[in-house]
Amino acid sequence: SEMCIRDSLCTELHRSLDPEAGRLLRVHLFAGGPGVEDRLAVIAHHLVVDGLSWRILLDDLAAAYRAELAGAPAELPPTADFYEWAAASPPDTAAVHGAVAPLLPVDDPTGDAEPATLTWTLDERATERLVARHGRAQRLEAVLLSAFADAMADWSGQPSLGVEVETHGRDTHGRGTSGPNTNGHPPAAQGTSGPGTNGRGPDAHGTSAPRTVPDAGRYLDTVGWFTAVKWVALDAPGDRSGERRIREAEERLHRAAQLPMDVDGIRPEVAFNYLGTFRLPDEPSLGWSVADEQAGSARCTTGDTLYRVRLTARVVGGRLVTDLVYAWPRLSHENAERVFAGFARTVAAAADAAPAPYARAAVSTSGQLLHTGAPAPRGRWRVVREPVHALLTGATGYLGGHLLTELAERGARVTCLVRGESDAAAVRRLGGAAGTRGVDVIAGDIDREGLGLSPAGLARAREAQVVVHAAADTRLVASPTELERTNNLAVRRLLAWIDAEAPAARFHHVSTLAVSGGVDGPVRRFSEADLRIGQVFRTPYERAKFRAEETVRAWALTGRQAYIHRSGHIAAHSRTGAFQRNVQDNRIYQTVRGYILAGAAPSRPSTTFEFSHVDTVAAGIAAIAAHPHAAPGVYHVETPHTVAHDELVDWMIEHGYPISLTDDDTFAAALARAERDDPMTARLASTWFQLGDRNVAVDSAWTTSVLDRLGVRFAEPSARWWSAALTWAATVGFLPASAPAPQLTR
Repeated sequence: SEMCIRDSLCTELHRSLDPEAGRLLRVHLFAGGPGVEDRLAVIAHHLVVDGLSWRILLDDLAAAYRAELAGAPAELPPTADFYEWAAASPPDTAAVHGAVAPLLPVDDPTGDAEPATLTWTLDERATERLVARHGRAQRLEAVLLSAFADAMADWSGQPSLGVEVETHGRDTHGRGTSGPNTNGHPPAAQGTSGPGTNGRGPDAHGTSAPRTVPDAGRYLDTVGWFTAVKWVALDAPGDRSGERRIREAEERLHRAAQLPMDVDGIRPEVAFNYLGTFRLPDEPSLGWSVADEQAGSARCTTGDTLYRVRLTARVVGGRLVTDLVYAWPRLSHENAERVFAGFARTVAAAADAAPAPYARAAVSTSGQLLHTGAPAPRGRWRVVREPVHALLTGATGYLGGHLLTELAERGARVTCLVRGESDAAAVRRLGGAAGTRGVDVIAGDIDREGLGLSPAGLARAREAQVVVHAAADTRLVASPTELERTNNLAVRRLLAWIDAEAPAARFHHVSTLAVSGGVDGPVRRFSEADLRIGQVFRTPYERAKFRAEETVRAWALTGRQAYIHRSGHIAAHSRTGAFQRNVQDNRIYQTVRGYILAGAAPSRPSTTFEFSHVDTVAAGIAAIAAHPHAAPGVYHVETPHTVAHDELVDWMIEHGYPISLTDDDTFAAALARAERDDPMTARLASTWFQLGDRNVAVDSAWTTSVLDRLGVRFAEPSARWWSAALTWAATVGFLPASAPAPQLTR
């Protein structure tokens, strides 16, 4: 179903957040089409937002949206500085806090824990009665916490329960951040927000306390991760009345010290978080509503199972919505259901209502502020996807040809843009692939305005839903002007054509990991979220591809769906060892030829190579391009496997090439002697030999996980594969034939 597809994409967006690279926010618009409402997914890392921050952000977004509708600038008021708060609030981590209650019984200690989720909601009328009796802030929080503690005590039989209670961490009384009375909710009665709060008090509906102290409430309009916790122990019910237990819970929360999230000590096994009441900005012109779909899975498995049990509650759309996330099998499904059912009975009774049945969620809802409690769609769904129509450039090239094969194998209709005086000439140039089912060939040229298309070709190209741009000049040593024209200016021309002729098309740009260049000093990480890392480019090719990425990124900022695919060394086919026709332009093969010519290779035990097989790179790009809801952004379609330089030389020796591993001076002398026979090969090998390390560590972990879920995995290079690659290079005449080698089994 579309709901499942949106959930899957949102999960990918969560996983793509990269704090080290500064990627902390992802926003995606799901266009609904005729008669279907759009969905806007806003996903932020917890490092920059907490529950209160979301209210501030959406209020500001509403204000900016209203201003845009009116044609006016969005003049948002300045707020207090989060970093000033962080610097002024000492992280009281020196104090070690002991356990606040006995450990809970363990149902099953074997195996790894997995998060499991139950959800339960109270209808609007019952929620209204509950709020009328207990308010929306501390008192209601105490009601829910007390009901949860009673249900846990009924299951565990323990005399007390230790609970970690989250708070919004902002000081509403000017008493500092570690004292009482800062438990996450406004101390005053409910009503309209006072001046300066913009309707966004800690509970997003109530009035903050009078600012009798200068810093009281100063950060209530500031976005950031202010979250703190309180550790409280709640006694088993005994013979105390429900009202008394609620009052005790409220008092203990009030007295408990507020602690930083990373406080040392024995953390409680149970967590509780009341997020308060959430209301969208009251502006009819916006037409906003809370979507029933869940915005993916917000937490990783290990984060979700940090606690044995975590209960989260919030009021959304006038209904109390709760979820219980627990570490299974440490807590069995049966006992989790027992706890949740007990909690639901108590809360429903407090609202004079019969408890509605709880439901089991397919994925964790932990961390979801706007959780509506809507049930997952029932019945058996079969997602039917029409074959994507792709316009492919560069189909006559090495990677482009494999992309054509992979797209066609995924059922895509592929229109290949190939240089030629006519469509017939373009078909002849593409060769045998032109006869593949679902493949169409049109004459065109990305170096010409309008792509040089005929009227008939333009009509066919306009149908494309996806444009995959694999055409490039990959020569490392070439005129900077030529490289700029083909690798950047042609990209601008293609994007302008999309804007004019196929504005709904998704754009996939094949780039290179060489845009990372090289950096001085310590090794610099380069992830999918990175581009500018202070690099220096070694070749005009790298600079031109970098500028092309800047072009694509600027285009994406206009609201277009753009995908950038980076790979490093696109290596020989994983099974056949076949490589590109212009093998003489490849740095790895130039180096190999130099080693064979010199009969020597410098020992480089710490140097490694990453061989990303061309068929697997093409499969990865095609899988992402053919998926209608792949997350836009950068992908590192790169192998996770490495081969040590010296091991690669050993494989060459096993293949039959007489090469010796030597020190640098011996290799340089051997290369100088070989220069008399083949000056160009020797000079190229010498150039690559003298080139220093890039000092760049490529991180492809996110893309690797995405490709794994799409069923695309890189094979580990082996001696047998390298032998096939060397044999192919000798067959086409680039490498000399090797001496007969023993049969390789590795």
